[in-house]
Amino acid sequence: MDAATFDAIPRSALPALLRRMPKAELHIHIEGSLEPEMIFHLAKRNSLTLAYPSVEALRRAYAFTDLQSFLDLYYVGASVLRTEQDFFDLAFAYLQRAAAENVVHAEVFFDPQTHTNRGVSFATVIAGLEQAMRRAQADFGISSSLILCFFAPPERGCGIRGAGAGSAVPAAFHRRGAGQQRMRPSAREVRSPVRSLPRAGAACGGACG
Repeated sequence: MDAATFDAIPRSALPALLRRMPKAELHIHIEGSLEPEMIFHLAKRNSLTLAYPSVEALRRAYAFTDLQSFLDLYYVGASVLRTEQDFFDLAFAYLQRAAAENVVHAEVFFDPQTHTNRGVSFATVIAGLEQAMRRAQADFGISSSLILCFFAPPERGCGIRGAGAGSAVPAAFHRRGAGQQRMRPSAREVRSPVRSLPRAGAACGGACG
């Protein structure tokens, strides 16, 4: 479609046209897709108490003012993810919503350290995500791949040493760090068949992303 053809489309018709168009989701941090209702559902299932008295109160907190206010809520949501079923429900709910918007492929970022630091195993995280991805492709025809995010070089230890040993191998590593030294690929990354995608950002407040 050239510019002249696009300009000829009535603006009132654009929303419906955009909904019908096939799309690719290139950057979704899956933990950040949790909605208030699911956060409360998972908290109840795992016998956890949230700092928010109701779904409505939690939804009001989604009015982010900066990166830190988003991250604070991001970790509240992530804290309710404990079991393989939790990670399945998280990913499947997102992929179902994406398919309804005619997304045909999604690049799914996930942060295992957020969970391994709480005692949730890497195997638990990736098994739930992988099952949801397979189910969503079978049910909705949406394909997806995993991009593993981490905050430190593997030599320093990050609790994900088994990341390529399971049935679901991430499509890429997505490293987030603030300094040039941390952004150099490690010896393990150089040897790995998994692509490495260095990117600065979250560790420096988004100023270098």
